[in-house]
Amino acid sequence: MTSSFTISLDFELRWGIRDNPNEEAYAHAILGGRRAIPQMLRAFEDYGVAATWATVGFLFAETREDLLSHLPATLPDYANPHLSPYADVQNRVGQEEADDPLHFGLSLIRQIEGTPRQEIGSHSFSHFYCLEDGSTAEAFGADMAAAQNIARSKGITTQSLVLPRNQQSESHLIAAQRAGITVFRGHPKVAFYQPRARTDERPHWRALRLLDSAIPLTSTLATPTHDLTSDLINTPASRFLRPVRSTSSFLAKAQLRRIKSEMTEAARQGKNYHLWWHPHNFGCATEANMENLRAILRHFVSLRDSHGMQAMTMLDLAQNVSASKG
Repeated sequence: MTSSFTISLDFELRWGIRDNPNEEAYAHAILGGRRAIPQMLRAFEDYGVAATWATVGFLFAETREDLLSHLPATLPDYANPHLSPYADVQNRVGQEEADDPLHFGLSLIRQIEGTPRQEIGSHSFSHFYCLEDGSTAEAFGADMAAAQNIARSKGITTQSLVLPRNQQSESHLIAAQRAGITVFRGHPKVAFYQPRARTDERPHWRALRLLDSAIPLTSTLATPTHDLTSDLINTPASRFLRPVRSTSSFLAKAQLRRIKSEMTEAARQGKNYHLWWHPHNFGCATEANMENLRAILRHFVSLRDSHGMQAMTMLDLAQNVSASKG
């Protein structure tokens, strides 16, 4: 079986961090992430690497009026009202991308669309939280319909889905399939990577994930599997690419060794290696993070040449899995 290398990016701008207690501190990173995206695209093109950009539907809007015209019929009714972004749509969003680069992203979507081997996927319409109290499959279905509608209005069809904070359940996946999604990014089948509501997250889970990025607490490699309940293709995540401040730090070096080792193992065993991050993770110390990424991409090229490893988007991978199933 041919091995593959998949990259997915959670492209969300402020919509992904607006309910974080320290969200104001993220503005610099988000704007830096906007500047980093063209650099990532050039690197992907230079090394012949495919990537899936899972994009929050709000970012497709050209103007505030365009966004308001695509709101879903049913809005989420979270127990914690601060989780819903719709008050921000009414009160904080500017008129267009030129005056509000934190909330609009169509120019970046067009750059992604114009770069070879890049796929635009969905990250839901509103950065929807499937496992938070008050979330329903009905509201998520309406959210996904709105995400598809606004993307189609810009000539784009999305078939790949990354669920915000990787929160997922059987009923939400079924709703995603009904909205036209064919593949989603699942999670490693390891206890500390299981999706949870934010209130159920514990510091020791985060600590274990951090440690596992540097030392092999467990193997997170997984081949693509078929989700028999929802009839979706699952391309499980293998590793989150943590941002670095300097490529010379102990953690940065340890993470890079871990990723390259896992990629090599995947190439030898005919598995898929699925790396993911957020563009805003490169918003600070951009050059160090780009240097780190280029080292990973160079390693992919060596594995492509030595083991035939193929770069694939999530949709490419799903189509291969579907074809192999007949």
